[in-house]
Amino acid sequence: MAWDDGLSPEQRQAASHWGSSARVLAGPGTGKTRSLIQRVAYLLQEREVPPDQIVVLTFTRAAARELRERLTQHLGVLEDDLPLVCTLHSFALRTLLQYQAQSAIIQPLRVADDYEEKHVLFHEIGQMIGKPASEVGKALRGFEATWNTLNQEHEAWQAVDFRREFEMALRSLSKFYGFTLRGELVFRLLRLLNGNPLIGQNLGVRHVLVDEYQDLNHCDQQVIARLEEFGAYLYVVGDDDQSIYHFRHAYPDGIRQFTNSRPGCGDYRLTTCHRCPTAIVNLATNLIGWDRTRVSRDLQPESSAIPGEVYALQFQGYADEADGIANICKTYVDADLLRPQDISILLSRRSLAKRIAEGLEKAGLPAVVLVPIWPLGGRDDPPKHEGRLIYCVLRLLVDQYDALAARTWMGLQNGVGLGTIKHIREFCRSNDRTLWDGLSSISADPTLIPRGRIVKAHFDELSEILDELRSAETVENVLDHLVGPAKDNPGAEKAQVRQFLDYVIEKEQVESVDGLVQTLQTFDVEAETQLTANAVRVMTMHKAKGLSSEMVIIPALEQDLMPGRFSEDLARRMMYVAMTRSRRVLIFTHSLTRTGAQSYLGTGRGQWQRQRSRFLDEMEIRSRDGRGFISNLRQRLLSVPDLPGQVNTQVLRNLIKESLSDEELGIFCYDHFREVYHQFGTGMSKTVKIQRLIEYCNSHHQVDILLQKLREANEAQFARFERYLFSEVSP
Repeated sequence: MAWDDGLSPEQRQAASHWGSSARVLAGPGTGKTRSLIQRVAYLLQEREVPPDQIVVLTFTRAAARELRERLTQHLGVLEDDLPLVCTLHSFALRTLLQYQAQSAIIQPLRVADDYEEKHVLFHEIGQMIGKPASEVGKALRGFEATWNTLNQEHEAWQAVDFRREFEMALRSLSKFYGFTLRGELVFRLLRLLNGNPLIGQNLGVRHVLVDEYQDLNHCDQQVIARLEEFGAYLYVVGDDDQSIYHFRHAYPDGIRQFTNSRPGCGDYRLTTCHRCPTAIVNLATNLIGWDRTRVSRDLQPESSAIPGEVYALQFQGYADEADGIANICKTYVDADLLRPQDISILLSRRSLAKRIAEGLEKAGLPAVVLVPIWPLGGRDDPPKHEGRLIYCVLRLLVDQYDALAARTWMGLQNGVGLGTIKHIREFCRSNDRTLWDGLSSISADPTLIPRGRIVKAHFDELSEILDELRSAETVENVLDHLVGPAKDNPGAEKAQVRQFLDYVIEKEQVESVDGLVQTLQTFDVEAETQLTANAVRVMTMHKAKGLSSEMVIIPALEQDLMPGRFSEDLARRMMYVAMTRSRRVLIFTHSLTRTGAQSYLGTGRGQWQRQRSRFLDEMEIRSRDGRGFISNLRQRLLSVPDLPGQVNTQVLRNLIKESLSDEELGIFCYDHFREVYHQFGTGMSKTVKIQRLIEYCNSHHQVDILLQKLREANEAQFARFERYLFSEVSP
């Protein structure tokens, strides 16, 4: 496939830049990923750059996987023949391991994950310095802020009044358990490159492409700047209007100021939105235009965009609002205009999800609240320990000296509390032994520490499990012995863990226990499996980034909640991202009152009365009565036929459905309605494609052409429906 196949003129110009670093400001739906992929193709095919001189850095592992898959399809090569495509954290890990002697990291490199931080390190540090685990967690976030921002005086760290004690305890545990914190990896890489310029040159990277540059923090961006100093051209793609990861210390000024200190730097704008209807693009542009710190440019709808539908609805209270949202969703589904999975409900706060999900369930609609899923423990509240026990055994099967895994497994056994863990740790230190060797000694002589008999019983059990598993020939055999088949106990926690592990093995083509552990320690499960379910998606605005839906509903647009406690510019960018996920219908809702616990959300102090968000005023949107809107919607979509003399759209919809298969519909639109064809997205249902085609023909006065082409495509079916096309009844 040619490198520029399917690119618009503005995309082609950006993708073919040569001779210097470049910035590409790409608004929502403007083809950022396509341009990035075909930029790689341009370098390989037109400029004959060797693949090992190109690195593509993404913000998430899921984005890296998608890019690799699309590159193999576009280039027609195997994944092994691609340039390196990975996250910046993966690139840091790879480089630190390659230069172990100079990086001064603990060897072997073992990164502590969420579970181990929260359920092991926080508690042990707290025990050592006499602080609650919650306070230790805040201290660690403040400590990480100094790395992310390259500011040792960061306010979050300065607010910790036990900084010295915390650092000493963290350093002590890091040495004993042999771990490195995940948030430390990129900072360590920056130190390595700052102190070893020859290493930077030896990396041999000549082209660094960076996706979602606005989401990187200051430390991340400094690492990338070092690569440029070592001879690489940078090609950064992003949109400061979509910088919403404040809690990760995202630094949007990095992309805003990128061209300032780089004479001759390329500067490109992708401003034509191929996703959103005209009305949504115009409103989103009006909203984000109030941000005076942004790089000035306007998003434009493509010429073939449908008008779209935008509504703002007010309800009496939050329960009324939640049930109203459910009724709106059900109406579109009952009218056969949307499937449940074509609908996304985007929230400013996860705490709003519960009542909305209950309303959907009451309406008989399948729904899924999208949150990070990790069946191996760490993100659940309350935590599920069964999966973590299994994960610890897998890690120890690969390396029995994995001290953090052994400590975590032991700490989850009955009778082994923080006091016993402290005795084990002190015994190992005083006798200069690893944790595993220390546990072996205690097993041989339980009198060495208090409660030694309990420790012996559990350690002997762990040793027996590992001995039994070492004889298993395949990773599947190991899981059969350790977990058992999922079908043996459906619905149980172990069965859920096995289903998850089987999913990872199949998706990542894992062939060994070592390969499974390597995959699991970097596997980012942002509700991946749930995205394919035919259910209404309920998620935060942050989780929606990168996704799109036919209909987007944004609830709770009240001043206390949006912007609420968010800074005004950040909240405006969150709204902008959420709005531009919609391909067709956008609905805002807000409540007149919010009672009970919800009256304290955001900046609320228990007051019931609510004021609608100023963002709706900035967009000059008039609110309607929610209940009245739903009544009219149901009448319009489910009861009232088309006016006399107009085509009955329900009959037309059925005619297209019966006349053309899904594949034939794509070919039909490509041949006769190319603008509609380009709106079809991966995974889009046939029903939605048909609705897109009808809406386009209605808005462009081409219904007569559509009927003519349908007659030519399937005369028999057309004859069957023809007499009903202008009737109020359906066959």
